[in-house]
This record gives sequence, C-alpha cells and structure tokens, in this order.
Amino acid sequence: MKYSKQREMIHNCVKDNPCHLTADAIYEMLKKDHPNLSLGTVYRNLSQLAEHDMIKKVSIPGYPDRFDGTLEDHFHFICLECGEVKDLFIPELYGIDSVVEQSTGVDVSKCEMTFKGICEKCESTKIVQKNPRPYRLFFMDYNKIERKGEVKWGILVFHRLVCYFYCWY
Repeated sequence: MKYSKQREMIHNCVKDNPCHLTADAIYEMLKKDHPNLSLGTVYRNLSQLAEHDMIKKVSIPGYPDRFDGTLEDHFHFICLECGEVKDLFIPELYGIDSVVEQSTGVDVSKCEMTFKGICEKCESTKIVQKNPRPYRLFFMDYNKIERKGEVKWGILVFHRLVCYFYCWY
C-alpha cells in the first residue's frame, strides 16, 4: 500500500482514539483541521487500512460500521441505550474457536463476538431516574385522539399493550 499523508492521518485518528468511531465521526473530527478532506477519502482509506489489517472494522448488524485501532484479539460490547462500543479482553473466551471446531468438525478461520446489553453508565442512570416518558407520550397521544372522537378499538389495544410492556419493563 502506497504512503499517503491523509491515510496516515486517518490511521492515527483511529489508533489514538479509544472510542470505536464511525467513518462519519472520523470525517467530522479531521475536517476541522483539514477542510480539503472529503468523506469519500475517509471511507476509501478506512477500507484500505482494514484490508491491510492496520485497523479492525467492527460490523454490527443494525449499526454503522465502526473502526478499532486495537489489533490484539478481543471482543466487543455494545450498549443498547447509548450505542457505545467497548473492548472486552476476557481470556476465558479466547479459545472458543477451537471449542467450536472440536464440537462441530468445522474449520474456523475467524471468530468475532459482540455482546449487547446496557453499560454501567446507562444502567446507573436508569436506576437513579426512572423514565416514564414513553408512557406519557402514548397517554398524551391517546387523549388527543379521544378528544377528536376518533377512538378505535385497535388504538385502545395498542395503547394498553404499550402500557403493559412499559409497566413490566
């Protein structure tokens, strides 16, 4: 791969940042100091860096691709509340690919695991302040519809279903 000042700048941004940034976030960070940088250049260079194993591309279904400067073996945790992606270094999981090979007879060439849940920060915020907002939103919408005389059975069922799930959550 040929040397490029822009590629080195993008590589350093990913490597030096502990967050798992998206291409758009990297572009926004670098654009301030380098106004001639284009989003296409960022995407192209990130792809080349990932293909040459200089960074890792973290693909999680339903989320934009993120890029990781940590090259040693590790796993990821994504918070379902704030979307933060964290590195997990759990030695007990490092041999999971050989366990799969022995159990199934397949040849595992790559193992990537992503855990999903709620991070400590979001969990502590959730405990401190219970957010009744979803219930209020549906309750307010329900009242607006009722005042207009447009109440239908389907809306009532949906309203109660949302309230039921919210109360049990």
